[in-house]
Amino acid sequence: MTTLQRSVYIILLSIRAANYLFTQKWEIPPFAQATQATNIFIKGGLMIESTDIHGPVNKQASLVFAKYFQRFSKDNFPYLKGSLSTALLVNAFDTILECQILLQTVAQSNEAALAIVQSERRLARRILVSNCICIYHH
Repeated sequence: MTTLQRSVYIILLSIRAANYLFTQKWEIPPFAQATQATNIFIKGGLMIESTDIHGPVNKQASLVFAKYFQRFSKDNFPYLKGSLSTALLVNAFDTILECQILLQTVAQSNEAALAIVQSERRLARRILVSNCICIYHH
């Protein structure tokens, strides 16, 4: 995993944790849902779905995420020096989201994958708390 992908992964987990606070659902839904659009990080929300990994909903989400990440990364990820192109961010987001969706699918029938999902949920809650503190102090 590259540094950029790791950073995107961290932010995506925190967004999923924020979404969980509002919807009480961790799983990425099969189809985008209006309630998923509410979160504390991205104005207007970020809707994703698991059915069509490379479909229009997730493509739109990757563009929204790229714009958000370009603004957010300047202050919070100074080690990502230089200009982060939209295409680079979209590719990183697509890769991480695809991994999340595939892991979610495999976890339905595999105990080892389920353990990873549960570990990610705990990690996501910690990241969310850290990001909220960081955002609050800026």
